[in-house]
Amino acid sequence: MEIRRRVWWSLCVFDVGATITFSRPDVWPYKGVDVSFPLNVDDKDLTAASQSYPPENNAITPYTAISTQARFHVAAHLCYEEVISRPFPTAEELLRLNSEHIEPWRVSIPAYFSEQAEVPPRYALSQAVMSWRLRNLRIVMYRPFVIRRALKGRAGSDEASNKAYCRCLSDAKSSIETISEYWHGQEHNRLAAWYSIYFLFQAALVPCIYLCGKYLDYRHVEHHQNASDAVRAQHEPPGTISNTLDIQAEPLLEIQPVGESPQTQINSIINMMWRPNVHPIEAADVVMGDQAEWMEFLNSEAAGIQVNVLKEL
Repeated sequence: MEIRRRVWWSLCVFDVGATITFSRPDVWPYKGVDVSFPLNVDDKDLTAASQSYPPENNAITPYTAISTQARFHVAAHLCYEEVISRPFPTAEELLRLNSEHIEPWRVSIPAYFSEQAEVPPRYALSQAVMSWRLRNLRIVMYRPFVIRRALKGRAGSDEASNKAYCRCLSDAKSSIETISEYWHGQEHNRLAAWYSIYFLFQAALVPCIYLCGKYLDYRHVEHHQNASDAVRAQHEPPGTISNTLDIQAEPLLEIQPVGESPQTQINSIINMMWRPNVHPIEAADVVMGDQAEWMEFLNSEAAGIQVNVLKEL
């Protein structure tokens, strides 16, 4: 029975993870399923000869990551459903979903698997991916408020939108920093390269959107330097991954003036996130269908935060 649980939740982790990665509708059957989460036990403590389930270990095991990520997806699936639904949820709704579903899961992570805990090298990637996945989901949740601010070119006065905007920038910054730290201190392999490239790309888009039309100051240089460091650190993997990283790194590793207006730059960035050759203000409509609510959201006046709030990042 325990093996079946591990298989079920392992499939959940890979399926839902890929669903969010490629922005597909989540079809995993959460309702009506009462499969218990995998036990946090070592294989030697639960064998075919065991007459009962052993108590769970208060330390990391090969199944800690599966159990933790499975609980994350169960807690976060309502948030993701709202993000891909119409009409797009308000900042108040997203902040409420985060506090009601994601935060309780985050504080429930065992201390031995928390982001600050030191784990054996064999578990370092699973620990890192969990923290990157959490931040990536929140970036996806709050990113529309950064896009709206960039398109409107001015700050708004709505407190909830300001908070969502600020959190998106903060999570993007933390993602870039933690990915850089991982690649400077942990073993490099192809699986780690795939995860880190994807999450780094998603996180780096946020400061790129913010930088369009902004004066370059020390905070901007810090964002660029952290992303550049993470890319440089990934040049060790051989073959196809190395070639891909060379292409990715070429425009990122140099700071130089460009002959483009801020609006042209933001157009290019948003096209990377949606379909090419579509005007940014129409891009969301192309992806999400003919819905006036989404267009109204992008054109809303309530977006962004005051510059002094950014100093807290």
